[in-house]
Amino acid sequence: MDAPLGGGLRVVKLGGSLLSRANLATDLRDWSRRQPPVSANLYVIGGGPLLNAVRQLDAVHGFDPQAMHWRCVRMLRFSFELLGELIPEWAAIETPADFEARRAQRNFAGHTRVAVDSFFTPQCDGSLAPSWSTTTDSIAAFLASLIAADELVVLKSCDVDARQSLPDQVRAGLLDPQFPAAAADIAGLRIEQLPGT
Repeated sequence: MDAPLGGGLRVVKLGGSLLSRANLATDLRDWSRRQPPVSANLYVIGGGPLLNAVRQLDAVHGFDPQAMHWRCVRMLRFSFELLGELIPEWAAIETPADFEARRAQRNFAGHTRVAVDSFFTPQCDGSLAPSWSTTTDSIAAFLASLIAADELVVLKSCDVDARQSLPDQVRAGLLDPQFPAAAADIAGLRIEQLPGT
């Protein structure tokens, strides 16, 4: 059973490479229980190995950057669905209509997976570049700004040096180049490794 939740909203971005972790569901449930209470944790998951394969194809063929960007956004539905199978007890926001209704009423509660294409569309893109310089890290930051979240947590599979600045983390390839601007207005920001069991 998850810990009781208090006030506030938290967006949690999960690195897609975490899907390769055998104990992801257990590790994520354990991590969520240890967090300060909020009224809602909204989870966005990246594409991981699937989108890395697409990036390799793009390097070979040089597809249209904007079309490729939105193809990748649609492909994130795959990771969203896999996370739902791993942690079926968490709620889900799957459509733009559902997202907009909840946002209008500020009706977010508990632990909820959010499909990227429910809030991030060509008509509502946060002015993020439609290219490989935008990843789900920046898209999660856009979500946090869109709903005025109190905190954004970016969970990685790799080690994270907390002493590094955001520009240093971008240079190291930990975050995408769009992230510092996308996260500029977020009050609480954490970038950390998801502990494993």
